[in-house]
Amino acid sequence: MTMMAVLTKRNLLLIFFISGILWLLFSMKPQVKEGPSVHVKEREDGLLILYNRIPKTGSTSFMSVLYKLHYQNQFALTFVNVSSSNHRFTFMDQYKFARNITYWYSFKPALFHGHFPFMNFRQLGMKPPIYINMIREPLERLVSHYYFIRYGDTYLPNKVRQHQGDSTTFDECVKQESSHCSPKKLWLQIPYFCGSDVECWEPGNKQALRRAKANVINNYFLVGTTDNMEKFIELLEYTLPSIFKDSTKLFTADGGVHIRKTKVKKPLLPETIQYFKNDRVWKMENEFYLFVAKRFNVIYDFTLQSKKKYKISYLKLKSKYDV
Repeated sequence: MTMMAVLTKRNLLLIFFISGILWLLFSMKPQVKEGPSVHVKEREDGLLILYNRIPKTGSTSFMSVLYKLHYQNQFALTFVNVSSSNHRFTFMDQYKFARNITYWYSFKPALFHGHFPFMNFRQLGMKPPIYINMIREPLERLVSHYYFIRYGDTYLPNKVRQHQGDSTTFDECVKQESSHCSPKKLWLQIPYFCGSDVECWEPGNKQALRRAKANVINNYFLVGTTDNMEKFIELLEYTLPSIFKDSTKLFTADGGVHIRKTKVKKPLLPETIQYFKNDRVWKMENEFYLFVAKRFNVIYDFTLQSKKKYKISYLKLKSKYDV
């Protein structure tokens, strides 16, 4: 082999080596320091919040705040109207609904709200939304609903209600053992957190109570109580500011007054209250209510403490674009 051939071979190897180095340099992504904030914005733009609101828990007052904020905070807001009288979804209804709102990318960030029970998006093969909700002391909720469908409220005072004209008091209804005020009517908040399965809607079903509690812990971002609505809104604004910014200010502007109040609601006799407290359904619904209320208060108190005491710093930060 001649000296010229050896040099040519070396030159070719050198050219290939240099070319490889240049290709690696030019093909590498540039260092973009604003990368993390861009990705955070993308995630916020994709926020999907689901509020499966329970009748007579103050949901109209809560939603009135969001309807005032949705344009300012740039998020979509949609009421989900369920035509079924029992509000339950079949399996296919759940799948179609979950798929529709999950892949409706042009409509995000968004908050969907309506009267329907919990559905497990993971079981349906979808990414779960951010679930929120509020509940109320069970007997108070039932009494409010009883008088609401007879006398209406201050929000729509001229609307004719389902049992308008029936002047029977709740106490009288209980003495008559009417189905309109049966303790079974209390069985609503547990089913809403349990789901659409048959056992969820069987009054007094222990499995339904266990599943409802598990869903609160594992699948709900935050569950508040009607009597602590301002604190509920305050926590949402602190944790999800892109959606709930200025919500506390709006709610307290009028003294935190609920905009929908039942026009007539008479106090209960002690014997009526005791009648319900002796019932198994009330005991289970009340157990669930106390469980949620205690959990909410712990979360709220700890959040206030963490705002004052704890600070988390991120040191030695390297993005995936840094060399």
